[in-house]
Amino acid sequence: MKFEFSKSREGITIIILTIVSFAVFGNALFNGFVYDDHFQILDNEWIKDAKYIPKIFSTNVWEFEGEVSNYYRPLMHLSYMACYYIFGIEPFGFHLVNVIFHIGVSLLLFFIILRMLEGITTSYPVSPFPPALAGAVLYAVHPVHTEAVTWVAGIPELSFSFFYLLSFYLYLSATAVKNLSFLLSLLSFFLAILCKETALTLPLIIVCYDFSFRRNKLIFPDLLKRYLIFFMVCGTYLVLRFSVLGNFAPLKRHSNLNVYEYFINIFPLFSKYLKKLFFPVNLNAFHVLHPISSLLTIKGIVSIVIFLLFVISMFISFKKNKEAFFSLNLIALPLIPVLYIPALGENTFSDRYLYLPSAGFVMLLSIMIFWLNAYKAKYFNFILVSFLIIICFYAFNTIERNKIWENDFSLWKDTVKKSPDSAFALNELGIAYTGKGMFDDAIKRYVAALKINPDFARAHNNLGMAYMSMGQIDKAIEHYNEALKISPNFSKAHNNLGIAYEKKGMTDEAIDEFKKTLDLDPDGYEFYINLGNAYNKKRLPQKAMESYQKALELKPGNSDVCMHIGILYGESGQLDNAIEYFEKALASNPSDPIIYFNMSNAYKLKGLVNKAEEYMAKGRSLSER
Repeated sequence: MKFEFSKSREGITIIILTIVSFAVFGNALFNGFVYDDHFQILDNEWIKDAKYIPKIFSTNVWEFEGEVSNYYRPLMHLSYMACYYIFGIEPFGFHLVNVIFHIGVSLLLFFIILRMLEGITTSYPVSPFPPALAGAVLYAVHPVHTEAVTWVAGIPELSFSFFYLLSFYLYLSATAVKNLSFLLSLLSFFLAILCKETALTLPLIIVCYDFSFRRNKLIFPDLLKRYLIFFMVCGTYLVLRFSVLGNFAPLKRHSNLNVYEYFINIFPLFSKYLKKLFFPVNLNAFHVLHPISSLLTIKGIVSIVIFLLFVISMFISFKKNKEAFFSLNLIALPLIPVLYIPALGENTFSDRYLYLPSAGFVMLLSIMIFWLNAYKAKYFNFILVSFLIIICFYAFNTIERNKIWENDFSLWKDTVKKSPDSAFALNELGIAYTGKGMFDDAIKRYVAALKINPDFARAHNNLGMAYMSMGQIDKAIEHYNEALKISPNFSKAHNNLGIAYEKKGMTDEAIDEFKKTLDLDPDGYEFYINLGNAYNKKRLPQKAMESYQKALELKPGNSDVCMHIGILYGESGQLDNAIEYFEKALASNPSDPIIYFNMSNAYKLKGLVNKAEEYMAKGRSLSER
């Protein structure tokens, strides 16, 4: 008889996977924003106004920060924008969207495995624990997914995997290129690429599937037509990417490695990814790359052996088991882009890069369960119990790992423990300590980071900010200047140096630094406020007003800007204009007592004593809370 799965059981499976996913990731819903979330969401003006959509599609993913990047992922910003308009700046909503995507990916994987096993004929009864469900549950609870699901910034991984698998599933259902399923598959594929460039591997997966399962059913001209259309979509994306980035990967990372070293380090990376699939322990937010310079080392030899064993497994499965062959390809092919070291970020190895390849891993286990039930029934109960133990072990570790991502302090403390030689992680832990007001502890981490990497401009800048918070302005200026020696176009360091100069009474020098900041980052409204404040100190009210008005253009209705403009008008005797801007400030921030006090002073100068007392009373009430 043929393996089959009833519609009613499919409905139960959807409920089971939803419950399981919420059970293991439910505690992540209450985590905060961490790591890149701060600038990608909290400080990202692009996601807060639809007017930036053209920029989102015409620039690299970090352009909103004024940074160059190897990534073109416009749907990342659009997904954040959708979350922002629905939930505001509440981390719960962003985490919820991630979990929903994860459920969607788990369900798609279930239906794909089901589809793959449908054609198998066996004389044995269907397993009491269906293989497709077993694989999907294992996928739903796998600890290696915590980074992608629990970290809000993991949305590109989740969304691209969802549209990737949806495109593949729709392709399986398509009977012809003019079929609606095929057209929807193409659309989903294009959306997947706009989420993350790794989706470009999907045509290879499709070819692999057709070659494994359909080689005798589809005629070559029809296949060629299908593939050609998919590769045309790839070409469209590449043209768009090159026009935006100017190159496929304009930034070259780890430039200390030569071409040969780039190549040989593929093998240790690949073997490490396989290890994390099978043994998802010691998960880490930042893995330091320790490259090999020769394959004739223990690490190199072991990685080559693992790679060869994987290739041999693919060769054997190609001859013996098409389902296993396809599963191994689903592990390997999506990993190809993340093995190209020059195009990757500082974090060359990342747990989240296994989010899609792990689908191939659980497919393999599903096939094993099916095979044991069909041909080795006497061992099935033992394997089933072992499998359930693994699921429980994975689920427990996922729940515990979610807690690590709760906040920046817990995340970077764990990361530094596992990667003590990471200057990046030490710097981030220093920022977390700074956020807690523990400046001495922060300084220790920044100093440790600079010992590892003396040219780490951001660590110098952060060290300067810590010294500023402790009132040690001269030391702060020293480190801001060090940061600028390393990175002369570091806009935030110029801004911080300007603030330090202003605190020392060096207003002219401060103005020069704020101007440099704005030359580098003309969209930073807060920099215009700082420049306006400096001009105000120099008793140049007209220049100050120009700076504040420019800030207001960039941030309409901002309460700080409106209050500064109101004060300037008040000092010049234009009390009606002052009151107008104080009202605008209150409209966007009605809980700030300082605005009420300024409003009270304006009315007092106008001789409206009752109004003045009314606002003064409101201000006092708010300040006493």
